[in-house]
Amino acid sequence: MARNRTNRRTDSSSAGTLDPVAALAILRAEIESAEEKPVDGFRTTQGWADAWDVSREHATRLLNRGLDSGITEQRYFRVKRGLIVRKVRYFRVTARVAA
Repeated sequence: MARNRTNRRTDSSSAGTLDPVAALAILRAEIESAEEKPVDGFRTTQGWADAWDVSREHATRLLNRGLDSGITEQRYFRVKRGLIVRKVRYFRVTARVAA
């Protein structure tokens, strides 16, 4: 005997719970729209490489050494890259070097 699936309830108003497909759509929309603007002073590794006129690999080494010694600070910001929002690593130099 075949089950009749046409009478299946899909709205959530009476049950108090969301249909899994609708819940996933709401969750994705909320996550993808949660974009953060990086705070002033923070740059990506490529941003620091361009400012220092060095390669991205060398800037990564310098920034990681700065993290180890406490000179730089690292934070992740949710920024839109292409069509989706991703966590991107940003750095800020916190220590002032005497001239």
